[in-house]
Formats: sequence, structure tokens, C-alpha cells
Amino acid sequence: MANSLDTLEAFWQQQSALYGDAALLGIPRGTASFTEQQPNVLPVVTSDPFRETAPAAQQQASGIGRKKTLAEVAAEATACTACALSRARTKVVFGQGSEKPRILFVGEAPDKDDDAAGLPFSGQTGALFDRMLKRMGFARGEVYITFPVKCKPPANRQPAADELSACHSFLQQQISLLQPRYIFCLGRVAAASVLNTSADIDTLRSSEHQYKGIRVFVTHNPAALLHNQGLFWAVFEDMKRFRAVYDREIGDKPPMPDAAKPGKNG
Repeated sequence: MANSLDTLEAFWQQQSALYGDAALLGIPRGTASFTEQQPNVLPVVTSDPFRETAPAAQQQASGIGRKKTLAEVAAEATACTACALSRARTKVVFGQGSEKPRILFVGEAPDKDDDAAGLPFSGQTGALFDRMLKRMGFARGEVYITFPVKCKPPANRQPAADELSACHSFLQQQISLLQPRYIFCLGRVAAASVLNTSADIDTLRSSEHQYKGIRVFVTHNPAALLHNQGLFWAVFEDMKRFRAVYDREIGDKPPMPDAAKPGKNG
């Protein structure tokens, strides 16, 4: 099978030649709709990793009450063996980006390229994510990227409930330490982990959410776009929805290019 990213790149270049840079990531309006494959019930994480386990004076004396640094949390994740995923990992994929980001992107789970590099979105999915990020007007260095689990599930499957639960405290601590202005969940697993919900992806995409006062947006997982080009228009609409809020509240980015007008492709 031809490299799927090369195939998409050729298609994007063709569309750009026809419609200019305004083409939707190279994909015009009117492509087929697609809904991510979903199990009947998505596990909802209910663990409470911040439950007090010792009297306040004892915590303070032992250093437990002190807020950890991101590097300390990353070191704990690197040494973690709380679930079976730790036994097959090459590297822990803790996260990457600015430690003072306006946007925190949460994907679904590391893949084999992320596992090899120890960095999120390192392979074909990462190249596509970078393309989406650039179209929104951002670079990796000014955002932060992480996953609800820090080790690669086998065969690119979704993380299991116990795996999500084992890593949930790391995600919560990342959010607490990074204090992003916005959280952008990429896929239903990411949204479920942040929002503690079992709602389907289309329901989640259709509205704005909050996590402890932080605005939360939801779109499809970039990996799904490599297999279903029909998702590009939906993702582009989600990106525009986010930029409308960002432009209203911050407004330091150039306008986001629009998509090809309906009917231009005949």
C-alpha cells in the first residue's frame, strides 16, 4: 500500500493548484461524512489521584504538600509500572511543548513512532497534526501536546479503562501545572479523559465544554483523518470554531484561511 501521507500530500497539492491556499487542508467541502468507530460504552475515569492520604502537617513535613514541577511528574511517569502497557513500551511519551502554553492538545494514545521517539505525534499522524496546527496559526513550540496514557497500547488499539485510570493523575497534574487557556481534545478518548464523559464524538464536537474553568474544544483524532478524508471538513469547522473564540479573546494571529466555497469544484 502506498504511503498514506504521500497520497494525501499529492491530493492536497492538486487541490491547492485548483483552489489556491484557501482549500481545506487540500480537501474541498462536500466529501463524505464519517463517524469514528466506537465501542458501545467508553470507560469513564473516576479515580481521584489528589485524595488526601496524610494529615496536612505530615504532608508539609514530607514535602507531599509542595506542588511538583512538570519535570518531577515526567520522572514519575517514566518510572511508572502501574499497568501492563509499561511492560512493552520503548519510551514513555509524557508530552512536549511550551510550559506556558495557551493551548493544550490532548491526543488519544501514543503510536509506534511516538513510542520509538518518546515524543507525541512523531510519525505520519504527527506530520498531519503539524499541518493542522500551522493552518490554525500555531507552531509546536507555543502549544503543549500530550496523551491520556503515556505508553503505547498494542496494535494501535484504544487504551483500556485500567490503563486510562493508571495514567489519569499524570494528565491532571499536567493540566494543573501548565494552566492552559484552552484545551483541544483530539478524539473521543481524549475528550472522555478530560471531561469524564461517555458522550459520542459528534455530540462532543457540537458544543463547547469546560474543565475547571478552562475552555475545552473537541475534534476528531488526526490518525482517523489518514484513513477517512471525509473527516477533513468537520475538523476544519472545529478549527474555525476554536479560532473564532481565540480571535475574540486574544486576537494575536493572522486570519485563518477559509475553505473552498461550495460549488467551486463543480
